[in-house]
Amino acid sequence: MKESLTLIRPLSVLGLAASLFVFASASSSRNTMAFLGSSDENTWPVVNNFVSAFDPNGGYVSASGSAEFTGLDHNGDEQTSYFGGLAHANSDYGMLKTYVNASLENTFYNDSNVDNGIPNIYIAAAQAQFNDTLHFSGTYLLSSFKIRYTYFVHGYRTDSAYGSLSVDVGTNHESLYLGYGSGPNIAQYFSTQSYSLNADMSQDIRTNFLAGFQIDTQYYLDGSNFVGEADFASTITLSNIEVFDDAGNPFYDWTLTSDSGFQYPTANAVPEPASMAALGFGALAVLRRRKRS
Repeated sequence: MKESLTLIRPLSVLGLAASLFVFASASSSRNTMAFLGSSDENTWPVVNNFVSAFDPNGGYVSASGSAEFTGLDHNGDEQTSYFGGLAHANSDYGMLKTYVNASLENTFYNDSNVDNGIPNIYIAAAQAQFNDTLHFSGTYLLSSFKIRYTYFVHGYRTDSAYGSLSVDVGTNHESLYLGYGSGPNIAQYFSTQSYSLNADMSQDIRTNFLAGFQIDTQYYLDGSNFVGEADFASTITLSNIEVFDDAGNPFYDWTLTSDSGFQYPTANAVPEPASMAALGFGALAVLRRRKRS
């Protein structure tokens, strides 16, 4: 059974926005989606999926399939395109994994096709997302102090596939697009701007990563073929959180908790008591080994 989902129209035909779907906001949540579908210039950004999978809890999802589409080319001759692929995604707090492999063969376009329900936009996508509220504390921590988040993006992309990272800190939005000119092998860090804390010493973060394949046939010659693979299953991670004081200097006297309960990596925070105890026991174990030797 086909499903219809509303997408955010991309700024470029080369890539979907990283935030394809608008999910219900929560203090902490995860979600994943994978799909293959099609659209046209009249109904876009609604996509008709011929295969899709969604998990509101961020579990592993996978979608694979193929379809044929018959319509007229620029000369008015009947043609058939073949579109298919595989997409899968998985989400954890602090870590996202997405993968897409798709192909489109023998493209065609004619203005009259849209009146007959024949698509000209073909999309395969895998999306993973986590949302969380982080709580910062410290004796001398001020709400005017700023927080910076650093992500490590690891994977590869080929041909017509791409990856897109989207980060929202409160109402502030940042993104990283990995398409033409990127890769094939990708291993890079992405740091956000530094943003002030809320009055209650918290920040809401939303992290979304999309592996995608999108072709609009009206921009290409009839009979074109496209393939693409975007493998970010190894992975996108929130690798560091830093705090800076009003002068822009690193601030160290702080601790972090989250609504999800996940312990995010921090560069300059004071470890929680449990972590301190673990460090202490580790040091004692080292001393005991040294004495025995």
